[in-house]
Amino acid sequence: MGTLNQSADAVRELLVHEIFHLNDQAHDDWSQRALTTLYARIVERCGTKKACLEPWAPMETATRGTFYAFVPENGVGEYAAELAARYVREQRTVSRGSKVASPFKCRTKENAMAWGLLKAEFFANVDLVPDCP
Repeated sequence: MGTLNQSADAVRELLVHEIFHLNDQAHDDWSQRALTTLYARIVERCGTKKACLEPWAPMETATRGTFYAFVPENGVGEYAAELAARYVREQRTVSRGSKVASPFKCRTKENAMAWGLLKAEFFANVDLVPDCP
């Protein structure tokens, strides 16, 4: 499994992340078209400050002092791949009969927007996570 991926869940999420890049490319770089403006607003607000970015970070993965989704060289495609991994994580949680403690889509309006765009493009608008209060 390696030093980063120390569980089957971590490996699964990495696979989802990497496979998402292939799907994104097959969808004519969907993440660039659909998420660039939203992503740019978040980055403009926070830069790479990890504490500021926390509400918008789809996954906990961090490198170089910030969340992987927001490392400047990575760009919006990595944000989208992290979002896809979070989507699958939360769908699996609900499908196993558990409650998602802090649904990503419910944290900020930007998250809800990104979540909605992702589920419409790649997941047939299916979302097992209950609506936000």
